[in-house]
Amino acid sequence: PVNSYEPNNYGLYNTIGNVWEWTATKDIIQQGNYILRGGSYLDSIDGSYNHPATMSTRMSNSPDSASSNTGVRCAMDIKGDGTEKDKKKKKRKGYHYVETEEQKRAKRREKLKNLDQDMLSKIAEEGGIEALQEFLGDAATVATPEMLKKKQQELKEMKENYAREEL
Repeated sequence: PVNSYEPNNYGLYNTIGNVWEWTATKDIIQQGNYILRGGSYLDSIDGSYNHPATMSTRMSNSPDSASSNTGVRCAMDIKGDGTEKDKKKKKRKGYHYVETEEQKRAKRREKLKNLDQDMLSKIAEEGGIEALQEFLGDAATVATPEMLKKKQQELKEMKENYAREEL
């Protein structure tokens, strides 16, 4: 129920829970879906049933979905005090949230689709194999010629052992 819990550190009530909040953020994993945030009255703070109702909780849903526990949050900007410091503050648009590992991998895979050999060579020339591996993340593995020879030898030995076991 509304105002059943204490306000957050900013003195605001009901910033999470009540209903899942629709956002304008498109889901990069499930194409065509959008991100909902914050949990609803069907969730618990600790996640012991359904989802954890926290600011970082995210869920994907298709735009034609509707239920009693999804909705929108109406908000307005609060004007600053007009000081120079206030005027220099960066405006932040949209929501910032922590991506899941699957979302990070999907972004890396998307980035890899647009790579070409010249770009990879340039990264390797400037920063070495370590820089190339860091750039690729867990989407691919960089191997030196020595590593490839070692792997080929391991595979050859595995095949030989397998062939002996079959006899």
